[in-house]
Amino acid sequence: FPVTIIEAIGNKGDSCIAITRGGNSQNVIEAIKVANKSKLKTFCFSGINGGKIKKYIKNSVIVPSFATADIQVVQIFIGQTFCEILDDFFYKKKFSKK
Repeated sequence: FPVTIIEAIGNKGDSCIAITRGGNSQNVIEAIKVANKSKLKTFCFSGINGGKIKKYIKNSVIVPSFATADIQVVQIFIGQTFCEILDDFFYKKKFSKK
């Protein structure tokens, strides 16, 4: 399913963010492979040691924990911060008075 979406709407230069607990979910790895083939910028939020996916990711954040709750809290925090940065960038760019 994720592979089909990336193939359908992913364009060169777009970003693809994988969120995974341990980095070993085969469907997520396959989606990242397709994203790389399509020349998307790939990012990953993972836990434990990054798992198998880290060799396919250009930019990764690995939460060094085996505790699912800890991994998810950090992933949510980073995701929210990332969204805030993007929102600020696009909002200010769109509505700035120059």
